[in-house]
Amino acid sequence: MILPRSLVVSLAALVLLPCVEVVQGAWIEARCSACRAVAYELNGRLEAEKPRNAIDMRHRLDKDGTRYGKLIDWQGSELRVIELLDSLCDRMKKYELAAEHPEAHDTQRWALSAGLASSSKSSAQETKQQRKQLENYCHDLLERHEEALSQALRNGEVTAETGSDWLCLTTARQCDKTLEAEEAERAALDVAQGAEAEAAGAVAAPAAPVQLEGTEEL
Repeated sequence: MILPRSLVVSLAALVLLPCVEVVQGAWIEARCSACRAVAYELNGRLEAEKPRNAIDMRHRLDKDGTRYGKLIDWQGSELRVIELLDSLCDRMKKYELAAEHPEAHDTQRWALSAGLASSSKSSAQETKQQRKQLENYCHDLLERHEEALSQALRNGEVTAETGSDWLCLTTARQCDKTLEAEEAERAALDVAQGAEAEAAGAVAAPAAPVQLEGTEEL
């Protein structure tokens, strides 16, 4: 049996559509550092947390006038998760896409605007577009992993120390190495570039004049 061409095209589109949506929803340039930016802001909130009392749900009274109900540990409460994630993506307005080391495989990364040199910054219009893109990515990332992230926060699996690799390496798989390995790689590139610049400067510097014995310096 030969199917009409239009039906074949329609069926193929239905098969491919979910894949296309996944790629479009999750795509962003320099996605590892984009995810690291989201994790960095979450880690900041985790570090700033202070001990809180248990949530008292004992609002009802029994026949003897005694309150009864549950005491919910703050650490494992849904309310804590909501406070940690509420408006988190608004903080993406502090970032922009900047050039990284030319030797690196990914030559661009998301970085805090305040720490960038003027030469590394984009135009105001480009920066505005980049921040909106990163904000949308943040919302998409948190929505896709909302249930797993909520559970990990409540059971203590995600902390300020483990959050970045849990989210970006293990769960969302936006990165292919640990944060520690990434930082070590960048540090090594900094050292290599510094050595190259120093060597280039030494070659370019004019040689000091040689004064012969018994002659006066001109």
